[in-house]
Amino acid sequence: MQPYRGYIVNLNEIRSVSPDNITMQNGSTILIKRGDFRRIRNLFFEWMFASPDAERV
Repeated sequence: MQPYRGYIVNLNEIRSVSPDNITMQNGSTILIKRGDFRRIRNLFFEWMFASPDAERV
């Protein structure tokens, strides 16, 4: 997933998604483009609930 210009995010490494950033498992944060929160949240939720081996936090 590409939440912001210059970033590609591995969905396995996301800890949480908030309206202005993504928090990764290692504690780093990545900005979300203005207006893209819903798209990113929906992509993350679709992946999380579709993947049988996904670790649910």
